[in-house]
Amino acid sequence: MSTRVLVTSMTTSRTTIRRFVATGALAWTLLLGARAHAQAQCISLESNGQFVRHTLFLGRVDPVVGDLGERDATFLKGPGLAAGSTTSGEQVVSFEATNYPGYYLRHQLYSMVLNKDDGTPSFKDDATFVVRPGRANPRQVSFESKNYPNHFIRKGFAQGLVIAQPGPFDATFDSDVTFSIAEPRSKSECGNNKKDPVIIVAGTLSPWLLYEAMRHRLQREGYNAYIFELPTLGMQDMKLSSSALGALADKVRARLRATKVDLIGHSQGAEVSRSYVKYAGGAKLVDSLISLGGAHYGTTVADSVFTPVLGATCVACKQLSPSSQYLRDLNGQDDAPGTVSYTNFVTKLDVIIQPYTSGLLKSTRSTNINVTVQDQCLVDLVDHIGMIYDGPVLSGILNALAHQPVALNCLAPLNLLP
Repeated sequence: MSTRVLVTSMTTSRTTIRRFVATGALAWTLLLGARAHAQAQCISLESNGQFVRHTLFLGRVDPVVGDLGERDATFLKGPGLAAGSTTSGEQVVSFEATNYPGYYLRHQLYSMVLNKDDGTPSFKDDATFVVRPGRANPRQVSFESKNYPNHFIRKGFAQGLVIAQPGPFDATFDSDVTFSIAEPRSKSECGNNKKDPVIIVAGTLSPWLLYEAMRHRLQREGYNAYIFELPTLGMQDMKLSSSALGALADKVRARLRATKVDLIGHSQGAEVSRSYVKYAGGAKLVDSLISLGGAHYGTTVADSVFTPVLGATCVACKQLSPSSQYLRDLNGQDDAPGTVSYTNFVTKLDVIIQPYTSGLLKSTRSTNINVTVQDQCLVDLVDHIGMIYDGPVLSGILNALAHQPVALNCLAPLNLLP
């Protein structure tokens, strides 16, 4: 063999080795790094050019199209939630959705779904998987259910994601349960976004689903957006809710390596947001606080409807009364304290916040802006609930997030669909 042939052969071999290592690096890191990688990793799971994602809270394997698809196909791979997972000697993992903090892929009736961690042992078991060498390719990975041995995450019928066990005549089983650990499809969901993350703080008796259209619109505008549904749907003390909001804000900031967050508070959510700033450490951690139909100075509806109907179980209802000590303390000498930028949107047609002017802050600081929708858009008939879907209001929210003068686009269409 000539020297030239020998060198060429050695070069080819090195290239092949490099390609082998590069292709399998992420998978082997996952397989061999159980105890060395306790911190969650931002990843995507690939199967023959398609990706594991959540759609309408169902697990699927689909082609990824657009920004929303990329966000839905990006997960945090962390240590398994199930008790004893970190001491089992195996690598055990759970997959948290990056755009739904606290929501994990789990199996339920053999289907893979995205659910919020409810803290129960059964949830944690269902959301925990053992990493195995890929059944179709040992350089890739397969995921075996922790509590259903020999059941693997699989691409099933109509691209749905399921758990299943191998059958004697199942020719595609091994390939269907084998995945590649890929770079995260959404870089912004993994901390590469210069814009502050935005947390939408829901109102009283308002489930998170009401705010999905707003969240998706903010995502299309380049923001990492999340929804904070009030614990007990807003029945409990607002200080308790503000602490829970702070925990979510801390988690979002840490994962995205963000210095601050922006808050959009609707109805009671505005007062929970302000409570977080004043009482729960948010003064230095919030950049912009935007309120939609807030009850800054209370609402007479709390006295005439909420408290009589909901009774003693609704502590927050009493706190939202115009005469409540809670609001007197919250407003104090300056109702817009600190370096936070406040923007308060109200509508004259609000029948929940009475009078509607309660949603305006009185501070004369330049960092406090009050916006009455009909002052700019005379024929905009938006009401209290409608503010979260109203096109002109949303245009003003985008102005406020960008620290621009609030100039409502009165011709902006409704934002009803995710």
